[in-house]
Amino acid sequence: IARWPGEIEAGSKSDQLLCNVDMLATFMELTGQEADSLKEKDSINLLPALVGNPSQQLRKELVLAPFRSPNLSLRKGNWMYIGAKGSGGFIGGTNPDDHAWGGPVAVDFVGDVNSDLIAGEIKDNAPPAQLYDLENDLKQSTNLYNQYPEVVQEMEAILDGYLSRELRDSVSLPNW
Repeated sequence: IARWPGEIEAGSKSDQLLCNVDMLATFMELTGQEADSLKEKDSINLLPALVGNPSQQLRKELVLAPFRSPNLSLRKGNWMYIGAKGSGGFIGGTNPDDHAWGGPVAVDFVGDVNSDLIAGEIKDNAPPAQLYDLENDLKQSTNLYNQYPEVVQEMEAILDGYLSRELRDSVSLPNW
């Protein structure tokens, strides 16, 4: 959500793939600073998406770094790939009053569904990672990992460019 009277049209929206880290490059642009220092950083100027409606995507992909490194995730186009089972979030508690409550038990508690979960637990036969089509499944309820192996392979290859598979696999997840 952005507000800038006279610059951002009220009620406008953008389908651009953006991230909070992009605010750095955007503020540098707004303040006339040279963005050369950001060449190796994952920050892009999102001003074109705020004040206009570019036909081209400003960002091809977005890496999401959750609390647990094996769950390093990638958003590209309508696809969301999560490199492990579970949410990758804080899973310290098993009820809403616990600190860091979340994960499969939270999905069950709020009445959401996920094809990999039953009664707040990950199914034994759940795929080793998750793939969702956010255009058709914004709530990430149906894991398409087994149906689109070519997309999984592409997404894993992109993630491997960010973090070696050995490092992701070396961090063990608890049974939750």
